[in-house]
Amino acid sequence: MLKNLYVVYMKIVFAIDSFKGCMSSLEAASSAEIGAKKVFPKAKCIKIAVADGGEGTLEALACIKGAKKMSVQVNNPIGKKVVAEYVLYKEKGKICSAIESAQACGITLLKKLEPMKASTFGLGEIILSAYKNGARKFLIGLGGSATSDGGMGMLASLGAKFFDKNKNQIKSFGGENLSKVATADFSAIPQDLLKCEFEILCDVKNPLYSKLGAAYVFSPQKGASSEQVKLLDSGLKSYSKVLAKSLGNDVSKNEGAGAAGGLGFAFMAVLNAKKTSGIDGVLDALNFTSAIKNADYVITGEGRLDRQSAMGKTPCGIALRAKKQSIPVFAIGGGIADGAETLYDCGVSAMFAIASSPTSLEDAMKPDVAKKNIANCVESIFRIIKSNRKK
Repeated sequence: MLKNLYVVYMKIVFAIDSFKGCMSSLEAASSAEIGAKKVFPKAKCIKIAVADGGEGTLEALACIKGAKKMSVQVNNPIGKKVVAEYVLYKEKGKICSAIESAQACGITLLKKLEPMKASTFGLGEIILSAYKNGARKFLIGLGGSATSDGGMGMLASLGAKFFDKNKNQIKSFGGENLSKVATADFSAIPQDLLKCEFEILCDVKNPLYSKLGAAYVFSPQKGASSEQVKLLDSGLKSYSKVLAKSLGNDVSKNEGAGAAGGLGFAFMAVLNAKKTSGIDGVLDALNFTSAIKNADYVITGEGRLDRQSAMGKTPCGIALRAKKQSIPVFAIGGGIADGAETLYDCGVSAMFAIASSPTSLEDAMKPDVAKKNIANCVESIFRIIKSNRKK
């Protein structure tokens, strides 16, 4: 009798990151639910769309009850108009906004990389749109930027003014102009906006400048030559000194100041932003800890389980939360690479590759194939569980 009650009241939470280029987080969770229901048809299944602060974050937070996906026309990194999306949702009565910086200054928005000219101006336009629509807390993902402007463009679009040594206002905000900034004026940024709560989702720990900074570590990926790297690093250092003098606070060496070409620095220096790991910021917004309360099992995963999965990625973040409640966690992935075993330290009980037979990557990434593989894999997991319950 007790075993039957357990089956009826079994609670399973599915929180799987998107399989990039293949299926969304919710599609992966739905496929996993199909597999579980074949074994425990009466189990209570909860599907939660998740992401680690990068791609898929807006889709995950748009699933919050009452959330609205909004759109606004903004400037891309080189000043061409694009339509960007953001999400509005409520948290304890406060209107919050989830924003992906890549919607305005992402590297995928450019056909040709412009490391010295690319600006974050459009991100500020998204923030202002959300602010005008009532947002007073901002959750901002910093991944995937094409910029190295220290957040100067973003600050300018919010109302900041920058001047050169001749007191001429600088009106182009790419990294090439960082070294020209001699003074900065933030008085035109709306005071109520400065009082808002900003939380940046960032797993990068790099400072703003130096050999470990934004220019040397990240700008080559954005098209910068070795000479441009040096110019950008020098410009970021000079620019940070000007802002520190104006604000009376130097955060250039803070962990994450070098994220997204210095956007982390701008948010921390001017908007007093709090830095949070991507997955923790998303899980907090989703009230994930409460959602898994009294769960019997949690199924998580992503397209590939490897060493990176245990370094601030979705499977690790979810496993750590479940571990605190002593909930078994099973991680699934399209493949399991060396280093994935570090997930066990996060609280993952076991890992499973979903492929049932050797196949090409092209075939494995076909949505229908991957969904079927997920369902079959999860079915096998729960058949093992069912078998053990009979003993």
